[in-house]
Amino acid sequence: MPSTPPDAKRLADIRAQFQSRRGLPNVGMACDGTHVPFNPDRNQNKNDFRNYKDWYSLLVVAFVDSFYCFVDADVGVGYSGRSGDNTVLKFSWLLQQVYANPTAWLGEAGVILGDGGASDGNTLFQNPYQAPNHPREC
Repeated sequence: MPSTPPDAKRLADIRAQFQSRRGLPNVGMACDGTHVPFNPDRNQNKNDFRNYKDWYSLLVVAFVDSFYCFVDADVGVGYSGRSGDNTVLKFSWLLQQVYANPTAWLGEAGVILGDGGASDGNTLFQNPYQAPNHPREC
């Protein structure tokens, strides 16, 4: 986990990349969850790890720049595949840091880009963001 927000140049670069590559102004980072295959040891909790795709996994929520390079990732014990992005975000160390000082992490009027699975009631998240279906939509 980073201990400090990105420096001013890095943040300006991230925001400029989202603007030039995606046409999205004021985006300081993007967030999404992914399922990592996992084979639970104990049968009594096994179904907690069965995700909506019907296989066993752990849920990882990552924060990335416009090139999908990690800004940070929250990987915690107990985020079973049955969990949703919002469950992980509720306990996210990074998100708590961003809420405490949004301008430092995201820039002036900055937002976090997210899909429909990641929301914070429109405080900092701009969502839902629909992925483009064709390169001309990027």
